[in-house]
Amino acid sequence: MNDNIAFDLELPKGWIKTSVGEVSDKIHYGYTASADFKNVGPKLLRITDIQRNKVDWDTVPNCKIDKTEIEKFLLSENDLVFARTGATVGKSFLIKSDVPKAVFASYLIRAKLNSSINPKFIYCYFQSSDYWRQISNNKVGIGQPNVNAAILSNLSLPLPPLPEQHRIVAKIEELFTKLDVAVDELKKAKAQIKRYRQSVLKNAFEGKLTEEWRKQTSNVKGETAEELLAKIKEERKKFLGKKYKELPPVDTTNLPQLPEEWVWTQLDCVCKKIQDGTHFSPKVQYKDKLPATYPYVTAKNIKEYGLDLSDITYIEQELHKTIYNRCNPEFGDILLTKDGAKTGVAALNTLDEEFSLLSSVALLKPNKNILFNKFLLFYLKSEIGLQMILGKMTGVAIKRIILEKINNSVIPIACLDEQIIISNEIERHFSVADETEKIIDQSLKQAERLRQSILKDAFSGKLVPQDPSDPPASLLLEKIKAEKEKLAKEPKRKSRTGEPAEKLLERIKAKRAKQTPAKRTKRDVKKK
Repeated sequence: MNDNIAFDLELPKGWIKTSVGEVSDKIHYGYTASADFKNVGPKLLRITDIQRNKVDWDTVPNCKIDKTEIEKFLLSENDLVFARTGATVGKSFLIKSDVPKAVFASYLIRAKLNSSINPKFIYCYFQSSDYWRQISNNKVGIGQPNVNAAILSNLSLPLPPLPEQHRIVAKIEELFTKLDVAVDELKKAKAQIKRYRQSVLKNAFEGKLTEEWRKQTSNVKGETAEELLAKIKEERKKFLGKKYKELPPVDTTNLPQLPEEWVWTQLDCVCKKIQDGTHFSPKVQYKDKLPATYPYVTAKNIKEYGLDLSDITYIEQELHKTIYNRCNPEFGDILLTKDGAKTGVAALNTLDEEFSLLSSVALLKPNKNILFNKFLLFYLKSEIGLQMILGKMTGVAIKRIILEKINNSVIPIACLDEQIIISNEIERHFSVADETEKIIDQSLKQAERLRQSILKDAFSGKLVPQDPSDPPASLLLEKIKAEKEKLAKEPKRKSRTGEPAEKLLERIKAKRAKQTPAKRTKRDVKKK
């Protein structure tokens, strides 16, 4: 037994502390090959193919592998594979009975568990906090942390008698099944909240949230759609001056129907400025705030909930002034990501200080006389508003919105008072949704804590009662050790093709079994 095993829990009678290597017949790295989607050769299992403890084998690519190598890497039921590097280092997966002819990639390590061990017991242990603590403490490398086969082999684990392993696994599966049902319900409820928010926004920008308000104010003379449109044109003339040009009316053919008092108009008609940041990223940036430096905001700082300055850098004053003269975000303006994976995220600028923008962020300055900033913000978060902005994004590797697309996007406009009321109503509804979502998130965290509590009890002998009649785990470990020693002494016989003799014999027997009795009789006569 490995004397270097460090296991914190005091084990029950009949249990023993051991290591992954001692309960495995073999631990080794996967096959180095390139994925091939031509359906030639065995499947090549990669860590990215394992999602939520499942593998969709139909989407796993094939690979080419030498016939003399395939037996070494061929996966079988109850093999345990581990991610040995990258962000998912330590992630494990137990191969199930549905495995096709497949090998595993080089970024995985396979542990072939001894047949005397319940494989599900070992897999369950690899989900426990004690396992993850060991992985965290034994990772090597800085840029790309990894765990090698030797480290995995020496990871400690508590081993109960085999009958108790079966009882523990059955109890874990029973409790986890119930827990999974509860978690699924919580996730469904969270998805419903997301749909609820979009429903609120849809009603808001179709005028349904303020339908009663319009009825109650019908006796008070308000702006008609024609008057509102005229006001928009007048304001546009003011801030454009000599640059003003008459725009054609908006084509409303495929747009939702609006209340009589509302109008569709282009976004650049109700914004004083739509501009992006600098297209030349500053070479000199500082992580800390220094004298005469200014924050430098990029797409990574724009979140759904607002500006996130936790990962901000700073640039020198002279360069900042050059950028700011062209693109000057001020308190209350709208910031919109226009490049990258999170394209289309809108946030309200809550910083009452100057900062510079990169071109991955667009600045939208609403004309305060005709457009309420939060009304614009919520519109950009709605399905229709986001669709208007995104349209068909350009770019292949990096998706981006061009400024022309933002300028030409359309927005429904009500009178300013109604915009403010709509925004307040949206915030009220969202506040209720936010509180509900917090409760759900807390419940999801509690479910994960309960899962770890179940595992902790399981691997400290507290989940199921011990049976004094169970043979101690030490005997089980001795049996495994004896089997491995015997196997190590046996010469590894090879056929002329390089195939293990046992495998060759099995293949010959299987082939013979498929033959008709007449063919078998004829062959036996020839032998005589």
